[in-house]
Amino acid sequence: MLRSLSTVRKAINSSKNFRTPFTASRVITRNSSVTTWNKDWKPGPYPRTEEERLAAAKKYNLIPEDYEPYPEDEGMGDYPMFKKFHNESRDQFEPYDYWCLKRNFGEPVHTDVDIFQEDKINFQLKMPFPLWQQFIYLMGGLSIFWGILYYDLTHPYNQRKVPKQFPLDGMTYYTFEADE
Repeated sequence: MLRSLSTVRKAINSSKNFRTPFTASRVITRNSSVTTWNKDWKPGPYPRTEEERLAAAKKYNLIPEDYEPYPEDEGMGDYPMFKKFHNESRDQFEPYDYWCLKRNFGEPVHTDVDIFQEDKINFQLKMPFPLWQQFIYLMGGLSIFWGILYYDLTHPYNQRKVPKQFPLDGMTYYTFEADE
């Protein structure tokens, strides 16, 4: 035990003298020179001419026929407008680059992509039964459960009771008087 404590103490003291080649300020400075903030990924201005429209379609890896920007009054710039499509509805056997989110590298996403993830409610899912039928099934199951419970509380089952048996009638086996 004592020998291992001295070994730990030596290791701690030797690590204090070890100089790291990179400090946090160098790493932050180096990485911040690559990209400054999320304004670098901000969409460009709304395309007004056909050349700007073709350049924006190429920027987002879309063919010109599929590219349609948001209306100018919504303030999305040249970002393409996609149909609402939930990730749970995508093919699960396709080899995605990032399979957890079912996305490929460089794939443009909908502006509300956080709503369309698999951990959110799938708005495209078709229910096997309509909502009114689900409600009837729920109420039917609950009423059967509460009916059985009510019947059990109001009609207790009969426990057969017999009179208490004593070894011999008329004999006293204990008294509450003090011993003499």
